[in-house]
Amino acid sequence: MSPYGFAVKTSLVRRYTVDDWVKFYVEGLHYIVDVNRRGYPLREEYASVLLQKMFGHVGSGYVDLQSPAGLGIAGIIYNYDGSVYGSDEGRMLAEMGDQSFRLGHLDDGTFEAVMTSERLAALLDETMLEGVPMCSDCAFLPYCGADPVFHKATQGDVVGHKALSAFCTKQMAVLRHLITLLEDDPVAADVLRGWV
Repeated sequence: MSPYGFAVKTSLVRRYTVDDWVKFYVEGLHYIVDVNRRGYPLREEYASVLLQKMFGHVGSGYVDLQSPAGLGIAGIIYNYDGSVYGSDEGRMLAEMGDQSFRLGHLDDGTFEAVMTSERLAALLDETMLEGVPMCSDCAFLPYCGADPVFHKATQGDVVGHKALSAFCTKQMAVLRHLITLLEDDPVAADVLRGWV
C-alpha cells in the first residue's frame, strides 16, 4: 500500500510491511504461472512491466519506473481545483498537505510555462538514477525507477536513502525473483517471456 492518500487513513498501512508484500507477491506470481502451466493464459501486470523493461524493444512507459522520474514527462495530472501535478501520487501527497509535486495551476500560466518550470526541471534532475547514490552502481538500475513521491512521503526528500527504502527493497526482491525464475525454471521462463 502506498504511504499517501487514503491508504494512510487506516492503520493497516503500518501493519503491512514490504516483506509481507514481497511474500504475497511471490506466492501470487507462482499461482499465476501455475495457472498458465495448466493452459489458461493469465498475465501479472507488474512482472510484465519489468519484463518489458528487461527484454522489450521500447520502455514500458510506467511512470514510477523511469529515470528521470516520469513526472510531467509520462504523465500530467489536473486536479479538481485546477492544480497541476506531475503524477497522481504527487496529487495524493498534496491532499495530505505536501505540495512538493505541484507544478502550477491552470489559472497561473501556460502549459509551456508549467512544462519548462524550474520546479519540474529540479525534480527531473534529482531523479536521474544514474547520479543517485546507491542507484548509480546498482545492477538493477536499467529496470528500476526513482519513485520520488514515495521517497518524499517516507523519508522526507525526493531521492531518499536507498538502503532504507521500501521501494528499493521491493524492486530488488521482485527483480531477483523474476531472474531466478528465468534462470532456474524453464516452464516459468517460457510463461514470463510470453508476457513481453
